[in-house]
Amino acid sequence: MQRNFGPDARPVMRFAHGWDAGRAVGGRTLVGYPLGIVTTLITTKGFMDIGYLIIRLVIGTTLAVHGAQKLFGLFGGYGLAGTGGYFESIGFRPGKPLAFIAGIGETLGGLLLAVGLFTPFASAVLLSTMVVAIAVHADKGFFAQSGGYEYPLILATAVAAIAFTGSGALSLDALLGNAFAGATWGVTALALGALGAIPPLALRATNRARAAATA
Repeated sequence: MQRNFGPDARPVMRFAHGWDAGRAVGGRTLVGYPLGIVTTLITTKGFMDIGYLIIRLVIGTTLAVHGAQKLFGLFGGYGLAGTGGYFESIGFRPGKPLAFIAGIGETLGGLLLAVGLFTPFASAVLLSTMVVAIAVHADKGFFAQSGGYEYPLILATAVAAIAFTGSGALSLDALLGNAFAGATWGVTALALGALGAIPPLALRATNRARAAATA
């Protein structure tokens, strides 16, 4: 499989037998897509794409589940009320709106990562939530058993890596001809993720400073 650019300068994805995903979505037949998938998977590059798919599915669905815990109380979660109360206890006030933002980010970002759609932007959203989580747990050290930042760091690392590598051939980005891969998209995701983490962390710092001043 190789990436190239069509006559209209749109990024497209060409599978091993020559079927052009970007052009097909632009108006040609999609009949060749299953054959393109099979042909691609029997190559060395195809095995790499399977690896990308596994990482995306596991990391994306894991984060989406965490978001559903915050938003809806599913999978043993506490919902907006419980999560909002916890957020306020660690300095994120108002807790409920911030819990909603975190839950939406994890749910939508996780689902987009899992299916490989707008991958660098999904990565940026997820990186923001993980950077905040790392900062919250930083004072407890590295290891998870001590309440440290080990777990969110691993998730953030995987998400950042996918932003650089792209989602691979087994993704909606490939089907749509979105060439979201490489240093530019990776660095963009890192920058947007860092910027997205600044407002909640700044708000938390302000709230904690006020609480300390009135204590």
